[in-house]
Amino acid sequence: MPYHRLQNIYLDINKDKSVSPALLTGAAGIQLFNLLYLKNKNETADEACQENIQLLAEHSLSFTHPTFCSGFAGTNWFFKYLYGKGLLTSEDVSMLCYRDTELENTSIQMLETGNYDFLHGAVGIAYYLLYPPNTTSEGYFPDFFSIISSLIDKNTTEVNFGLSHGIPSILKFCVQCFKQGICMDASQKLAEQIILILLANTNPDPAINYFPYSISTAKETERRTRLAWCYGDLGVGIVLYQAGTVFQNKQLVDFSLEVLLHSTKRKNSKEARVSDACVCHGSAGIAHIYNRMWHYTRNPVFKEACDYWIQKTVEFSAHEDGIAGYKKYDGLNNVYINEGGLIEGTAGVGLALLSYLTGDFSWDYCLMLND
Repeated sequence: MPYHRLQNIYLDINKDKSVSPALLTGAAGIQLFNLLYLKNKNETADEACQENIQLLAEHSLSFTHPTFCSGFAGTNWFFKYLYGKGLLTSEDVSMLCYRDTELENTSIQMLETGNYDFLHGAVGIAYYLLYPPNTTSEGYFPDFFSIISSLIDKNTTEVNFGLSHGIPSILKFCVQCFKQGICMDASQKLAEQIILILLANTNPDPAINYFPYSISTAKETERRTRLAWCYGDLGVGIVLYQAGTVFQNKQLVDFSLEVLLHSTKRKNSKEARVSDACVCHGSAGIAHIYNRMWHYTRNPVFKEACDYWIQKTVEFSAHEDGIAGYKKYDGLNNVYINEGGLIEGTAGVGLALLSYLTGDFSWDYCLMLND
């Protein structure tokens, strides 16, 4: 059944070309799916796919929004991904990613205003800038750590616990820096600080879930979270697992497994607040995280949970309202966004299904789920 859905996604996703060049909400995410779908069929990018990538490259040069989700930081990541696959030359990357210095400055400015968001702020841009080939200036990452560490020290009134928008994304950024040998002391120190914040704010009664949406001194904490990539135990749990592995902290690894294994019991879609197939807050994102945990641990509980949510994804996506197929207007960039995109649409569903069928996780750096 997943193979059948993949073919339907491929045929449907390429009908409408009036989309933004963005990675998670537009054309770059769609072309990422196209490339991996064709690879799975042992086919090279066809003429139409090559033309679409060429058109995407041309449009990206005048793309003004900087963020990872819906701006040129994400689109540039796609070009570097293509370079890593031997599909673009270093000259191509230099031409297409010429604004990396601008992105450095923008991310610092965002941090200075408190915007450390992954999807729409500084951390997403910095995470892109880590991706090879890394051309950042010598002082960028030290400056970034200096500011973000100060921000975490001072921000005690409200802390967001979502991987999409909160401190788990900073933790993942720290883990990635440490692995790449970038600001290792600063990255480990900040990672340990964030881990302590996360562990100190688990729910008093974790019968349903361990982590809240956020904590705040100004309003009551919402303890009940959905089962999803964007917020809740899955996104936090897998980043804690990766951090524990990288920093060789067995206690943290064991706790993360406790959280993630407990989450597999939530198989009622209504109770888990799952109503569609998308990656962000739907069944495809859930299935993909369990798929990664199955490959990490070979624990059959994760395989069973992955299979369950893949089946739910197939069921959701068999209906018109299960995979968002409409367009919405992005006034910032004066374009229409096809909800066939990666984060909330058909491309992300297709990529999760491809990983399930092939074990290819090469694309999920863009969701902060990479090894």
